Amino acid sequence: MINIYKILKNKLNELLKKVVHFFNTETSYIRNCNQCKFISITEEKQTNKNINHVCLKHRMKVFHRSCYPNIEHLYIYPCESCNGKDFQIRIEGE
Repeated sequence: MINIYKILKNKLNELLKKVVHFFNTETSYIRNCNQCKFISITEEKQTNKNINHVCLKHRMKVFHRSCYPNIEHLYIYPCESCNGKDFQIRIEGE
């Protein structure tokens, strides 16, 4: 039997990825801190969900701002101190 929950979860994840892609464009006013070099741990590298994402430049906790805890979130909003102004793209290997 097809698990409708898994199908809906996959569809919602696809939609969230499209939203993230939209917000990551150069014309975006809100930057995705998951791609910033100042993030303490990226969503992809986070294995323990009890570890918080922290802006290392401003030493502030950053959040997903979502009410769906069971859905994979790839978008992390900037802290209030930065608000995306200090965003610098993370280059793998740095």
